[in-house]
Amino acid sequence: AEDRAAHNAFVACYTSIGVFGYWFWFSLLQMGVIGAWRTRVALTRPETEEQAWMRRFAGASMAYIVGFCAGAYFLSRAFVYPLFLLFAVSGAVPVVAERLLGEGSPRLVKPRWDVAVLCTVGTLASVTYIYVSILLLNKAWGG
Repeated sequence: AEDRAAHNAFVACYTSIGVFGYWFWFSLLQMGVIGAWRTRVALTRPETEEQAWMRRFAGASMAYIVGFCAGAYFLSRAFVYPLFLLFAVSGAVPVVAERLLGEGSPRLVKPRWDVAVLCTVGTLASVTYIYVSILLLNKAWGG
């Protein structure tokens, strides 16, 4: 049918908006994981109940991002409202955590390094990984 996806969300995304647009889409996903990971590390020894809650929430954020990515590898949609909610919530995790940690705490997100370098490498690595894995899956099960 016309409304069905022909590929996984990653392929659908970078074929519809190009690798440049995919960089933005994938970077939002990747920065959510980076921010949540650093939040958990920064709150290893929470001093307040809010910090303990934020640490658990950061762990849950990573779980739902990884869950989305696992599902998105199979037939899925790249531009659905729950995904954009995921981007927004996961992007807010380090911002809220920095406020909970107070002044003098290190920045959890470093835009120049994280966005310019890590997201570029992550985007290109994801395109390469998806391409190679699809080739291997097609050889193994596609005939």
